[in-house]
Amino acid sequence: MLLLFGVILCKQAAKMRYDVLESLLEGDFLWRRNLTCLNDYNMIIACSLLNNRRDFPMGKYEV
Repeated sequence: MLLLFGVILCKQAAKMRYDVLESLLEGDFLWRRNLTCLNDYNMIIACSLLNNRRDFPMGKYEV
């Protein structure tokens, strides 16, 4: 039961982190500067977000 609760909590935390990064990457401000302060795990999510957006320059972003 406790393990199940932990898994649900981790999924919620990951979703919240994804939402925060998505809002961070919205708009026309300096997204490159904001990406430099992210740790590796967040960087992977941010790069996948950038690769899925159509309004960013062509090319693949990698960690």
